[in-house]
Formats: sequence, C-alpha cells, structure tokens
Amino acid sequence: MTVYIIHFTIPNMREVNIMKKITEDVIMQDGNKEALKKKLCSVCEDNWKQNGYKKTSVKEICDQAEVAIGTFYSVFQTKEDLFVETMLIIQERLDFHFFEQTLSKDPSLDGYVRAIKKLYREYSETPFLYEVNTPDFTALLKKIDSKMIEKLHVDSVKFFQRALKKANLVLKVDENIAIGTLSALLSNVQSKDVLNRTYNHIELFDFMLDSLIGSLFEQDDDRT
Repeated sequence: MTVYIIHFTIPNMREVNIMKKITEDVIMQDGNKEALKKKLCSVCEDNWKQNGYKKTSVKEICDQAEVAIGTFYSVFQTKEDLFVETMLIIQERLDFHFFEQTLSKDPSLDGYVRAIKKLYREYSETPFLYEVNTPDFTALLKKIDSKMIEKLHVDSVKFFQRALKKANLVLKVDENIAIGTLSALLSNVQSKDVLNRTYNHIELFDFMLDSLIGSLFEQDDDRT
C-alpha cells in the first residue's frame, strides 16, 4: 500500500502580512473598493435599522460582510465614516425614487401623491431617518465633525420646491402651510406603533394625504 505524506507549510507572519497587503491592493483596484464600500454600507443599513448605531460594531459588520477588519479600515477611517456614507447613500436612493422613478414618469398631482406615499413607507422601514433626536442618533452626531453634519443636512424647502416644479403643480395655499401640512402628515410615522393598536398607520396616512392634497395643490395647466 502506498502511503502519501502531505506536508503543510505554515506561513510565517511576514508572509501573512504580505498576503494581506496584496489582498488590500487588489481591493483598491478596478472598482473593487467602490463595490466593497457599497457592500459594507448595505450591511451597516441593516444593522442600523435593527440595532442602532451604538450597538453596531465594526467587527459585526465585517463578519456579516465577510471582510477583514484591516480591509475595512482601508476603506473607512472610522465607524462613523461608514454610518455617514450609509446615510448619504440612503438619501440618494430616496431622491432617485422620488424624482426619477416616480415624478419623471408621471409629472402630475397623482404622481406627486405616489411619490409622497413611497417616501412615507421608506421612513416607516428606516426609523433613523426621522428619529434624529434619540440618544442613539445624538451619540453619532457627537462623534462626527460639522462638515459631516452639514453633508447630512437636507434642505426640506428646496426639496419641496423642486418636487412641485417636477410635478407641474402650483400652490393653492401659502407655501409654509403646504410644507407644514405635509411635514405633519409624514411625522405620523413617529407614532406608528401607537396608531397600529387601532389602525393600520400606512392606510391612515394614505387616507389623510388623499383627503388633503387637493386643498394644497393643483395642476399647472400651462406647463402640462
């Protein structure tokens, strides 16, 4: 009987470090870094929704993304950088869904209503988009500088004005009243758990929006 003896060579630390450096160099090439960044942000978003900022660790994100911690820090300098980038990606997604996927296809009052309903549902699924005064979100803000905070700021008035123009709508009431009414409706998402004891909060939002929208806007016939 032939016996085969297999020799396993255990690499020394210098070889391990060289291998890690080669792996990181490959990640940085050919768009791999951007793909890895998106993957880490996707995992971050899931954990942020479920566990919050403080209870989410870099190690947990790396384990779920199947990425070495050293590789993580070749993409993001800090955990907070990852969370800021994740928020920016979500904001870009919301903007794309609102304007490109909905209003561009149907620039009308009906299209505007559908876009607002989609936005409400996204808020409902992503609590940290509106729970900005919680200790968890405040803890994140304390760890990032003013430039990062400024990047996260969304000018709601400009967003509102841009949406009206895209949907070919004109105001029937004062602009502040219209913005305040929509803000009040969207803020119902903060009470969704209480509302759901008696009502379906999404159905309630849809009903209120459908009932009020005609009092706020009308189609601009000169632009349609």
